[in-house]
Amino acid sequence: MEIEILEDRNNPVLHRREVRFKVIIHKGATPSRVEVRNKLIAILSADKNAFIVKKIESSFGVKVSEGSAMVYENREAMLKIEAEHLLKKNFSEDELKSLRNKATKQEA
Repeated sequence: MEIEILEDRNNPVLHRREVRFKVIIHKGATPSRVEVRNKLIAILSADKNAFIVKKIESSFGVKVSEGSAMVYENREAMLKIEAEHLLKKNFSEDELKSLRNKATKQEA
């Protein structure tokens, strides 16, 4: 699997970077969201606790997928902005509980 960044722009209003990417699959099945997420985190040098893969779209018969991801400045901004279903797709229940607990402790 190879990932190519198509667009990387800063959105200061929402405290995040918005990234569009292309996944090129050389052989085998389409990589999972977790595999793509981990590779993007490494490429972008991002904090795994403030990173969301928003979507990955594939076409039938083509070994290329395109998607978008959000790199937040901090987890609090991510938890306030992102929809619950996207948080559940990107984090396990335990990870999500831990993120929320840390965010509430920092607010106090």
